[in-house]
Amino acid sequence: MTIEHQNSITSMVRHYEELEGAAGKSARYRARRFTADSLFPAAKPSLYIRQTRYPLIDLSASGLAFSKRADLPRFDVNSDIDLAIAYKDITLFESKAIVVREEQSAHSAKIAVHLDGSHLDIDKLQQLYQQAILVDRLKGIENTQQYIASIPSDYRALCDEVIYLMHEYREALEDCPASTSIAMLRVLKSNGTKTYAKRIEVSLRAGSGVSALH
Repeated sequence: MTIEHQNSITSMVRHYEELEGAAGKSARYRARRFTADSLFPAAKPSLYIRQTRYPLIDLSASGLAFSKRADLPRFDVNSDIDLAIAYKDITLFESKAIVVREEQSAHSAKIAVHLDGSHLDIDKLQQLYQQAILVDRLKGIENTQQYIASIPSDYRALCDEVIYLMHEYREALEDCPASTSIAMLRVLKSNGTKTYAKRIEVSLRAGSGVSALH
């Protein structure tokens, strides 16, 4: 075999990263990592370990990282933990994991864990997150409706009448000359709307202008 032939064969040899499809295969070993801020633009879900809440930093299909305050117990590297990702009281993901790294700083630490026996489907997690937000908002609407229903009907009727009265009063101000409108406003400011509300209503309905207020 000539030297030229050996060189041509050597030039044909490629590294793993140069092979077609290598990028897709390497994704199995080095999963793409997403920051929690990019995945959850609204209120972020939290990580729970041993009933303690921890802020999420980033996530991937094979693991995640979270922040821990310095005053909380440390995590031993290679220790097993049970974790859950939840939005308020709605659980989005649960798994066992192994602590692989802890980076200490003055006031906090970054803990990295590897999921044990499972993987995190990022797309599914985002879908569950959006559903959890919707459920939470619907709960808020339901609570608001229950609160409104608890208000006495007489009080609600009174509020309706006041709103109607102010609407009528505004229309009357728009139809009155500027001097008359200013006079009516001065009366309200100096004496209060409670005292003159009924007299304003009578005046407006009778079409007598501002004279009934004096």
